[in-house]
Amino acid sequence: MNHDITVTGIDGFSYIEKAYVPNVSNIIIIAEEVRKIVQHYFSAPMPYFTLVNSLRFDYPQTLNTYDQIHICCMDTSWCQIAFQLSHEFCHLMIGKKVISNMRWFEESIAEVASLFFMTQLSAVWKNIGILGHPEYADSIVQYVQQRLDTDTTHLSFSLVEIGNPSSAIWKYLKGEPYNREINKHIAKKLLPIFNANPLLWKIIPELGNLSPHDSLGESFSEWKQLADKQFHESLQQIFDCFTAPNNTN
Repeated sequence: MNHDITVTGIDGFSYIEKAYVPNVSNIIIIAEEVRKIVQHYFSAPMPYFTLVNSLRFDYPQTLNTYDQIHICCMDTSWCQIAFQLSHEFCHLMIGKKVISNMRWFEESIAEVASLFFMTQLSAVWKNIGILGHPEYADSIVQYVQQRLDTDTTHLSFSLVEIGNPSSAIWKYLKGEPYNREINKHIAKKLLPIFNANPLLWKIIPELGNLSPHDSLGESFSEWKQLADKQFHESLQQIFDCFTAPNNTN
């Protein structure tokens, strides 16, 4: 017997609950707030989607049709809900499949999105007292900091190596874009650039318009061509993480 709960009439999305959590409204409210923040920074409306929550999902994901998002959270895991939504909303805003050799970069940017948008959410949470608990904003800040404090120094490559098309790490990432430890390591290096240049979110959707290339440098060059000149300087900061000879990342 199907006991799924379907909620419609929400601005921008519908919701299906398969985890049978007692407080469906918690997830909906957090989704609404994160959605507003993401739309603000991308300066674009988020496409209509269906949000499905089930603890039986192996992992959160945005389906290839870009009209449905899966998360797997308890209604009381507010940080986890926000983290998964921020990541998947980034994929949704790109809105199309990124070329295979740049999918690792998309996943790393989605990790940046979780860290960045959760930080923005913490300020909103504290200001308006989401779910009646303004003090929970501190827990969000701590959650983000814990991920930033996770030790990834044991990874035996530098970001500059990824920019070398003959390197082992470039070849590995082309075939395995979902190494979450590597995605997080890269995201930690890129987050300060997005914090200093938040307008960069406006051109993240251009990742979905990239053509297949044999090297990261060629993909970056095309991304720069697709972007307006006002973004070139901040884009160059991202490129330098992977290409600058004196970079120690």
